[in-house]
Amino acid sequence: MLGKKKIELPAEYASLSEAEHKELFDKYGTRVVPIENILTHLQEKIVEVSFKGNHLSDTELLAVTSVGVFRWKNVKIFKVTLTTGKVIHIIFSAREDGEKFNRRRGVRLNLDKQMDIELNGERFKAVVRDISYCGMSFVKPEGLEIEPGMPIVLHLSELADDEDDRVVGAFEGKVLNKRIISSGAEVCGCVISAEHAAFLQRYIAIKQMERASGKRSEKTLTKVKTGEYWQNDLAEVLNESIT
Repeated sequence: MLGKKKIELPAEYASLSEAEHKELFDKYGTRVVPIENILTHLQEKIVEVSFKGNHLSDTELLAVTSVGVFRWKNVKIFKVTLTTGKVIHIIFSAREDGEKFNRRRGVRLNLDKQMDIELNGERFKAVVRDISYCGMSFVKPEGLEIEPGMPIVLHLSELADDEDDRVVGAFEGKVLNKRIISSGAEVCGCVISAEHAAFLQRYIAIKQMERASGKRSEKTLTKVKTGEYWQNDLAEVLNESIT
């Protein structure tokens, strides 16, 4: 919370070597979570978030896992430099266990686009209605039997500059529920594996910026683009979206 305004900042677990992990836990104990430095869009610039001073009235940690969302209240965030020169932030909480937190876990990006979905090793076409970093929904094709608990793979695609589909990546998940919408179609709600959360956070942030600016970025992210320098990639793409 910044004053009375709620700000949500996606964070990624820091990529540390075994020696860096040992140094971190030796110095600060095991109740800390190491995260990469956080970037955000502020006044048409990409800036690194600072947690210095008392300007943050309250900071919470929400962790999205494969078994649910957990919340830690009133956490503290500090910037540290390890002996290797790596600079990270650490999150400290007086509580070791977070409380189970039930909510819609992520901002959803509306798509309404036909994509490939894989079920039991076979692909079929379906209209994907929306996606977040932890879930998605699609319209079940007629005649196809789909039940809650079934594992699926979404082959996320988007329209490229040459008007052909470009595959963004494959994302594993499972069907959670089914419901009938006003048009009479049956919609399947799905959860996406937590291992994809960091990438989808970045991808959705880019698409939101593109829609807000009305300008499509020339650079794109794909699922194979990973590594500890992903924040530089994100900042570069977001800057193209707003300039």
